[in-house]
Order: sequence, then structure tokens, then C-alpha cells
Amino acid sequence: MSQDAQLLVDLVRATAPLSPAQARAILRTSGVVSPESLAVVAARARALADNARVLELAAGTAARTAGVSPAVLSHAVGLSSRTLHERYARHKVRIMTPSRAVPSLVEYDPATGAPRPLVLELQLLTGVLSLIPVDTPRSGWVEDCHHWPVPLITGPAGPILLQRVNPLALRVLVGTDHVNGHKVPDDDARQAIEQIQQICAAVEHTYPVLRVVSATDYFRGQDPASVASGLGLSVGADTDQVAAAAERVQSKAHEELCLLEGTVDYLTAAVSTGSPPSLRPQVSDVALDLSPQLGEPLRDVVRALSPVMDRVPNPLGSGRAYRACAELINAIESEDPRALSRATASLLGLDTADQYDLAGVPGLRPAWEALVQAEEQSKK
Repeated sequence: MSQDAQLLVDLVRATAPLSPAQARAILRTSGVVSPESLAVVAARARALADNARVLELAAGTAARTAGVSPAVLSHAVGLSSRTLHERYARHKVRIMTPSRAVPSLVEYDPATGAPRPLVLELQLLTGVLSLIPVDTPRSGWVEDCHHWPVPLITGPAGPILLQRVNPLALRVLVGTDHVNGHKVPDDDARQAIEQIQQICAAVEHTYPVLRVVSATDYFRGQDPASVASGLGLSVGADTDQVAAAAERVQSKAHEELCLLEGTVDYLTAAVSTGSPPSLRPQVSDVALDLSPQLGEPLRDVVRALSPVMDRVPNPLGSGRAYRACAELINAIESEDPRALSRATASLLGLDTADQYDLAGVPGLRPAWEALVQAEEQSKK
């Protein structure tokens, strides 16, 4: 079939206009005179004309898609501009660009309160390429659209991803036909679909991705009452005040690529008279069992560490400083004085190179230095 198609292209390129008289002369000189032979030639010529029509539409559409101006194309094929627009489609990808707000691609499911999954969508009929939230992400054709699941990227990363896959999306658009209600991509379109899939699969490693974090984990190790007070909330604050404070917290968390869950519930409990026990008394009690002089410095160290211990990548890196800090947090949460003693010794024993890692966490280095001084004082 491909050989026949190539012959057709070569024939179209070489064919000059043929008058009826010339056609009759060709038939006579070719010996096509019997009724049966004439009928066969007529049938095959009709099939050739149908194929040439398909080839014409493909070539004219490709010319428009490639950017040939309507005036130039109209002159070349001998069609009016109006007929040209009706006859030759122009494939063009139209990108729906999201806003540059970090959570602009986030849409919450009203039933569960969780963010909806995200897909890259190409609409075959309109050529629209966009990032949309869906209930159930799946890869492949969904009615007249092709979907590629992607992680929940930030709003500013969205346009970059869309521009990157734009040329591939055009190949899918041009190379996909409707046959008996099915989408049938040609080899080039299938290859482009696979390439887009590979790009989407690597998004997590190449673009900033939002992660869902509970408010409890985000503020782990901090006293809820102190968190609420730092946000300007006093005991008994009303729902509007709590909601406004929660919105400020969530905006700050977006800068850290976090989507907070349960922020309102966390702050509501923090400002109520029956708020749950905080970690702060636990820090003091366990630390005082170790040494009265170390209680306050340890509390400051934990206060600096708590917001960052779950971050990936971690600002402490992955060396001795991170391991010592993680050991300290675990010891305090387990209320184990012996484990706290070992963790404190590890933290105090950091060498000069490891101490540089502490500077990556706001407030940690001065808190650590205060802990070192308190430990030296306790020995006197």
C-alpha cells in the first residue's frame, strides 16, 4: 500500500492538465478499445481520482498547518479563499494557560476534601491542550480527548509543561483519524503519544510538585496554643478569625510546596479551652529528667526543627546533622530520657563540617549554640 501511495504522489507531481481529446487519444493509442477494457480503466481511474482527492486534502491541510498563508495556498490550488477555508482544516494546538498562583491547578473534591488528580488533556476536535483536575485519572482516549496523568504541579510550572509538549500534541492532532467511531493514530502520532507519556512520567523529577501534608504534621513538635498565638488568635477566637488565620498559614505553606489538610480543625482545637495536650510540656518534662539546664535550649532546638523534618529534600541534607536531629525528635516524642541523652550527645558532638548543615534551618544554629553553652555550664 505504501508503494502504491508513493506512486500516486509521483504521478500527481508529474501530471499535466489533460483535455478530453487528449484522454481519448491516449486510450486509442494504448489499445484500450473493447467495452470490457474501457470499463476497467474507468473504474480504476475513478479509484485513482478518489485517492487523489484524499491526497489533495492531506496536502492542503498540512500546508495550512505548516503556516502557508491562505492567499498563497489559494493561488497555488486555484480555489477561492472561502472554499479553501471550508476544504482544508488547519490543525493548531491551543494552549489553555493556568494562572501563575502556586495552587491554581488545585481543585478539591467536595465529598472527600482531598485534591483531585491532575491530567494533561488534548481535545481532538478543538485542539485545546490543558491541565485539568479529574475524578479518576487514566491514560488513553476518553471520548474525544487523550489524557496523560501528571502529578499535582504548581501553577507556574503548568505553562512550562504545556509549551514543552505542544509540538508533540500537534503531531497527535494531525496524525489521528476517526474511523468507525474510533480514534486511529498513525505511527507518528503513536510515537508522539508515547513521548508525552514519558515526559509526564518524569514530571515529579523535573517540575515543582505539591504534596499534601496534615496540619498536625506541618506543626509537629510545636505547641498548638503557641502556633495559634503567633497567628494572632486568642483562646475562644471565632470561626471567621480561625478561617482567616488558616488561610494565611496555607498561603505560607504553598511557598514550601505544601497543601495543608485540617488547618481549620487544628487551629480550632488550639484556641478552644479543651485543646489537646501539646508537645511543649513533654519537651520540658523529658529534658528536665536529663538536666534542668538543657530543658529550655532543647525546646528551642525542637521548635526550629519541627517545621522542616518532613521536607524532601531536607534542608539539613542527609548526613550526621540530619540523623542527630531526627534522633532528637524521636526521643522527645517517645518521652524516653535515655534516648534523649544519646540524641543530645550526638547533636553536641557534631564536627565543624556537620555544623554548617544546621545553618540551612532558620533559628537552628543559634539554638544549637545555646545548647552547647548550656551543656558546658552544666559540667561546672
